[in-house]
Amino acid sequence: CPAYSTFTSTTESWCAATSLIGSVWSRPAPPLLVDGFTYRIRVRARDNAVPGGNLETAISSITFTYNTTAPGVSVTVPAPGSFQKNVASIAGSASGTYGVAVASIAVQELSSQYWWNGSTFTAPGTKMWFTAVLAGGPQNYTFTYSSTTLVFQDDYQYAIDARVEDTAGNPGNLGVQASFTFDTTQPNSNSTVVPVPGAYLSNLSVISGVASDPNAHASGVAKTEIAIRKPNGDYWQEGGGWAGGSPAWLTTTGAPAWSKNTGLPPSNNSASGLEDGSKYTVTSRSIDVAGSTQTAINTSTFTFDVTLPVAVLAEPPASAGGGTLYDRNAALTSLMGNASDAAPDSVAQVQVRLRDNVTLKYWNRDGVLSQPAQFFNLTEGQKESAWFVADTTTTIPWQVWTTTQALSLLGNGNIYRAEVRSLDLAGNDSSPLSTASFRFDNVKPQSFVNLPASGATMTALTSITGTSTDLLGLGLGGSGVFEINVAVRNNQTGLWWGGISFNQGIPLPFTLTGDPSSYAGLTTADLASGTSYYVTSWAKDNAGNIEDSYNIRGSTFLFDNTAPVTASTVPANNEAYNGIAGHARQIPPIRGTAGDATSGIASVRISIQSRDETGQPCFVIGVGYIGTCPYWQDATGLFSSSWTFNTAS
Repeated sequence: CPAYSTFTSTTESWCAATSLIGSVWSRPAPPLLVDGFTYRIRVRARDNAVPGGNLETAISSITFTYNTTAPGVSVTVPAPGSFQKNVASIAGSASGTYGVAVASIAVQELSSQYWWNGSTFTAPGTKMWFTAVLAGGPQNYTFTYSSTTLVFQDDYQYAIDARVEDTAGNPGNLGVQASFTFDTTQPNSNSTVVPVPGAYLSNLSVISGVASDPNAHASGVAKTEIAIRKPNGDYWQEGGGWAGGSPAWLTTTGAPAWSKNTGLPPSNNSASGLEDGSKYTVTSRSIDVAGSTQTAINTSTFTFDVTLPVAVLAEPPASAGGGTLYDRNAALTSLMGNASDAAPDSVAQVQVRLRDNVTLKYWNRDGVLSQPAQFFNLTEGQKESAWFVADTTTTIPWQVWTTTQALSLLGNGNIYRAEVRSLDLAGNDSSPLSTASFRFDNVKPQSFVNLPASGATMTALTSITGTSTDLLGLGLGGSGVFEINVAVRNNQTGLWWGGISFNQGIPLPFTLTGDPSSYAGLTTADLASGTSYYVTSWAKDNAGNIEDSYNIRGSTFLFDNTAPVTASTVPANNEAYNGIAGHARQIPPIRGTAGDATSGIASVRISIQSRDETGQPCFVIGVGYIGTCPYWQDATGLFSSSWTFNTAS
């Protein structure tokens, strides 16, 4: 028999068996069989009969295929790398060119490296195989394996090894490659981020949140759905409109952060959308990659509110556009007012803006826009940055609000405009602004007593008059004088005028009236001749500044309505006189005395009448006796208590 080499001969060659024991024979197979080739073996026997033995004529033969290719195998359920919440059975596929004979699986818990032994994972290092049910063929097969004792734990990872054997006895082994994570914990959509639970909204533009899926080996959030319910129980539908029944789940975008900004109820304050003052409930649920749907759904609420809050300046009082100018002084220690909002919303804060109408700049409380804080340095174009939050301490927040900002730095004579607005929890702001204009005047006015003049001696008094001014040292306009008061003291008794008599221990003010202003309540009849009086005045301006009394602009005067007393000493009454120079009876000069106990003698005048001339005329200096009597002429010499009249004519 030729040695085995190649299959090239076209002539059949018979080779003896190399071993024959009884009826069993054998011979080594040719070494060069090719995978996938089909071969035929023919066998014949010769017996021991002689001569030559009988040769078998009914030749026996078999045909076989030589197969060394391993069969294919893969796990399809659970899918490799997948997350599962339920694994009822393990399934896979197998293939073999000449058929698959058997399939089996092994399951490993990855964290512990334990293999399943048919009841539990307590076989570390020992892989145990379990036969699966094989179906299909002749080349492509499926296999499945299930067991009531194969229980997977939440948040654990597992690996499945599968092996098969084909009809030629070739094994196929997957190895520990088909791993999966078992995840039965439900994800959590969590409370909404926008709107914040319990929020008040004037516009619903987006609903968003961030979902989570707990556990170390969580599958992760796949999607989140929301439902929007109005107070009557109706739900907003995916296509729009409200309808009753079960929650209508709306699809959001993104995971784990999710949002929905389309297909929401319109903020139109009508039954077709969101209505003012109504509270809405947002329900959310998440589904994870493993397919678990959140059952303990999250809910949050928001209230739709488009009613504007109200803010009012009370001090200084608001007026339309700040058109009314109020005057204030240093007693203005705070701006204050009230704010309110219709239920169910409430005021969130009150904002104030203060403008210097002289410099045309706004108060910069916080130093915004790179400008120094606590100055009027924001321009008209920057006024929206000039708002600052007021203070409130009332039980109902913002019902009464105040602010002391800038008031210590107000300039005398400057005019300011305060503007106020309130914002509610929904973000609505009051409109129009509450506005007040005021002039700051911290300088006291001045008043002057003109009549009676200080140091004067008065013989009669009909009224007290004077002037006043309210000019500021900076040259800016004051608020103007509002009223002037006077008080009068009798310097002899120390008592003050009380309206009827001098009977008051302290100054009693009397307000000047008329234009020009005067006080006519104290007249000549109320004054005692020979008595000194003191008049003090004080003015009050429109800002409330009051001048100090007892100022240097008052008046001290003397009242004297008692006539002085004069007498002629030369000539004496009914005496004779001559014009001889040096004679004891010489005249002129004519001499006399004069006296006044209160104010002294201011002047002495005499009238000289001729009793013998026709018509009894009076003497006129430099002319003679031609005057009509009496004709009064000043004495030519006046002393404290005497006088003279001397004229050569």
